[in-house]
Amino acid sequence: MSPDSYRFLTMLVSVAVFCGSKVTGPAAVGEVNAQPQCLENAYEYLRRAMDAYHGDRYWVYEDIDSPGNHFLMWHDFKGRDAKVRFDAASEEAPQSGASCVRFEFEYGSETDWAAFIMQNGVWREGGVLQANDGANPDAGIDLSGAKSLRFYARGEKGGEKVEFFMGGMGRDPETGHPNKKYPDSSARYPPMRVTTSLTNVWKEYEIDLSGRDLSHVIAGFGWAANALGDPDLRKSDSDRKLVFFVDDIHFELDATGISRRQKEPRFIRSFTTLPLQNDPQPVGSFDHRLRNTAFVYDNALAILAFLAEKSPDGLRRAKLIGDALVYACAHDRQRPNERIRDAYAAGDLTLPPGWTPNGVVGEPRLPGFYDPKEKRYSETYQNDLSSGNVAWAMIALMALHRNTQDAVYRKTAVTLGDFVSQNLKGMNGKYQGFLGGLGDAQSDRRNSFQWASTEHNLDLFAAFAALAKSAISKIEEDKWTAEAEHARRFVDAMWEERRGRYLTGTIDPNNRNENVFPLDVQPWSVLAMSVKHRDKRVLEFAREHHQIETEDRIGFDFNEDRDGIWYEGTAHMATAYRILGLDDRAAPLMETLCEAQLSLPRSRQSLPVPFKDPIGLVAGDRNGISTGFDFQIMERLHIGSTAWFIFALRGVNPYNLDF
Repeated sequence: MSPDSYRFLTMLVSVAVFCGSKVTGPAAVGEVNAQPQCLENAYEYLRRAMDAYHGDRYWVYEDIDSPGNHFLMWHDFKGRDAKVRFDAASEEAPQSGASCVRFEFEYGSETDWAAFIMQNGVWREGGVLQANDGANPDAGIDLSGAKSLRFYARGEKGGEKVEFFMGGMGRDPETGHPNKKYPDSSARYPPMRVTTSLTNVWKEYEIDLSGRDLSHVIAGFGWAANALGDPDLRKSDSDRKLVFFVDDIHFELDATGISRRQKEPRFIRSFTTLPLQNDPQPVGSFDHRLRNTAFVYDNALAILAFLAEKSPDGLRRAKLIGDALVYACAHDRQRPNERIRDAYAAGDLTLPPGWTPNGVVGEPRLPGFYDPKEKRYSETYQNDLSSGNVAWAMIALMALHRNTQDAVYRKTAVTLGDFVSQNLKGMNGKYQGFLGGLGDAQSDRRNSFQWASTEHNLDLFAAFAALAKSAISKIEEDKWTAEAEHARRFVDAMWEERRGRYLTGTIDPNNRNENVFPLDVQPWSVLAMSVKHRDKRVLEFAREHHQIETEDRIGFDFNEDRDGIWYEGTAHMATAYRILGLDDRAAPLMETLCEAQLSLPRSRQSLPVPFKDPIGLVAGDRNGISTGFDFQIMERLHIGSTAWFIFALRGVNPYNLDF
């Protein structure tokens, strides 16, 4: 197994089986009383998404690239003539989700044997992920609070005899006595195993862990088999194999374990992806590639939505995500205490114990996916760093500071503001403002993009204005006011008086981009930097050029080709209308959004619960809505869309959330 193959097992998201409180049933969306239900359903979606991997189970393997997966160092032991193969992305009728694990034990003689262990491993600076036999300190996972290990298994034909187990690394398998300095805290003796003759259909198995010391677990799951476990030893020499499958391997947690997990800072995955590895275009590999991605923008919106709930639980959740932002900034693997990236992995915030690949203890996990055909792991959306994402993190952190008075949130926002000022401030050419970001999240302004976005500068204006408002000295106030004005001047330079709209930004410091006209910059200008004599004009421009009217819905497209309703953008417009007091314009959009939430998207109609729960809001009303940029909008439940729907329902401005 190559180093890249090891890495694919480090950062994972899947289609989660949500657990949560009951969601109220559908109502007539045209009725006024549908909106309170839509609001509660939207919050329930955010809660479920946030707790998807911090609930009653601790995953060993859920799906390929699931954010919940743990014990990611996989290795085998075997007899002299035996061979062990596995496919962690097998699509051969998984028990659930997109994939299962296919194991193959090929033996050369009737005395051959094999064992396979999913363990935590160690990953030191300058090396690769390696096995841990119990000789490494601080490289075990604390699973105190786990009451059982549960998993599904099936044989290819039935009758395959396999022993499944956990624990015991660094200990004598017969006596359980330690033979290494830092062994698994729980021995395999007395047995923590189950031996079975598999059937050719999925069956759930359980290993009771009551009374076990699980404070330092190295081996989370394993199996053992021998040639005698083959139901037919008189096969031809070319087909002496034992083939079986496992899926949905997880530890069940007790109340103590659940409570501990729920208190951990974390990021929320941006999309509820479907159990697909690949699908016909325009979806393609979207669900696989985005399965574990938690965009900073979406998580900042989730913070603001939870704050807008004005409840103790909402504040608790907002702080947990905010704490994750603070941690990610402070512990960046190359540039600590300086910046924040475009995206992180959902699930656990940090790499496991014993993993310090860049010499950083507790490094935040980055998202990625494994391509089984190319046999290569790729990190996604971590090479670029966008100024708009940094700005939204600052906006959310400042809102947390205003609501909690905790100085750590403002301190991190100041750190990010200094980073933007020093690395992304355009100072040459006709159009300056703040540049789009960095081509490498680990570099400096020498690698900055030369284009600038009106949207990003609107975000930064709001972020710097919030810092100026909270300044503790005149010098500091003047500093952040100047940065806000730098962003404002750029936005003003993008105003097109003749048509009453803002352009998308610049191609380079001397040329404005007049090729793409995204919707969001129009309503965001109202919310982030209101210019009263322009506000209604930009919304009217959007209505004339982006609005879509069908027999039963009124919504907005991302761009002017009107090839689909972009629900997030429709919520942008509804929020802006409500902030300006134009509730008559907002009303039909709210009805569209409620109907979209309570109806069942085509992409989920053939799926089991929970994918049929009409509680969140999908990004668009169909797959492959064009944007004019290098991405398309998909019909997938989306944290960002749902958060903006909440802002529209509550009539609050996320740029200036102050209670």
